Amino acid sequence: MPGPNCAHDWLQVLTSSLQESVLSLVYVQRPYWKCFQYQGSFSLGEVRGEDDPRVFTPSLSFRGHTGARPLRFPTRDPLPPRPPETLKKIADKLLCLRQKEVVRSPPGSRLCLVYDQGMEQHHSLTEGEHPERPERIRRVWEMLGRAGVVQRSTVLQSRVAQREEVALVHTQDHVDFMFGLEGLGGGGAADPSGELQVVEEVMAGGARAGVAVIRPPGHHAEPDRPHGFCFYNNVAVAARHATHNLGCQRVLIVDWDVHHGNGIQHAFEDDPRVLYMSLHRYDHGMFFPSSEDANFDRVGTGAGQGYTINIPWNKDGEMRLASVLISVALALEPAVVRENPPLRDTGPV
Repeated sequence: MPGPNCAHDWLQVLTSSLQESVLSLVYVQRPYWKCFQYQGSFSLGEVRGEDDPRVFTPSLSFRGHTGARPLRFPTRDPLPPRPPETLKKIADKLLCLRQKEVVRSPPGSRLCLVYDQGMEQHHSLTEGEHPERPERIRRVWEMLGRAGVVQRSTVLQSRVAQREEVALVHTQDHVDFMFGLEGLGGGGAADPSGELQVVEEVMAGGARAGVAVIRPPGHHAEPDRPHGFCFYNNVAVAARHATHNLGCQRVLIVDWDVHHGNGIQHAFEDDPRVLYMSLHRYDHGMFFPSSEDANFDRVGTGAGQGYTINIPWNKDGEMRLASVLISVALALEPAVVRENPPLRDTGPV
């Protein structure tokens, strides 16, 4: 968080809509987190009219059932375009740093990776440009190789997830249905075991951190059904595996995909061991998955109240990197400092 002598130019990227999202989040989380009570409070008798800048009252807005939702949901190019000369300067600077700096790896492995080419077998037979296609993970893996990350890391061998592991999150009917697709190539393609291996390696002390380059994605999958190109909820299964089988007491999941992770939220909304935070485009319920559960007022249920944190964006163009970083700084840092979870999942799912 910026100190008193820090320049406040970064505040200029906080649009009024984004300010409203963050303040609404703080408003509904105040009863559950002392770290969100830093603004203080005062009685209504002290309010200096309707324009008193100290007063903020959130308002709920959901248009998903009434408005005409778009047929396509743009998810690419959230950053403003940069001129070619600027991009060249950045590339030259990175090249210079790579040539000057010598990366020294400590004894043992600081990072473990998992990737399986078998995941590329899952693809659409009719849509070559389907948004969820093998190139998504292939290009990530190739980029990690060019950067030398693969060579400096421990690459884990994949395995098949067991039924009982998947059933930690999903219903038996859903598990039976998905495993029944193995003869068609469906069961293996949706296998969430890559995420499990990374969690096991980190929890066992074999690595300090891990990256699972896997697909299909998982955060939309509900306990009883697939949803949004997601068959198994891989992150939810991995988190539940950590708490149930590996002795992990607290897990943090940061979901910064453009869409709300409805499946992860529903899996842990009553579980205080898992702190789930989602930063996503919402458009007052018009953006996929178009659910009221993605709004800032959904904070969890029962013992899990306060452990679901939603930061919805309602204005096109807000999902720029600076906005994401500021939202995390304003909302996530106090919660993480208090909880200090030993296991953190911060990848897009």
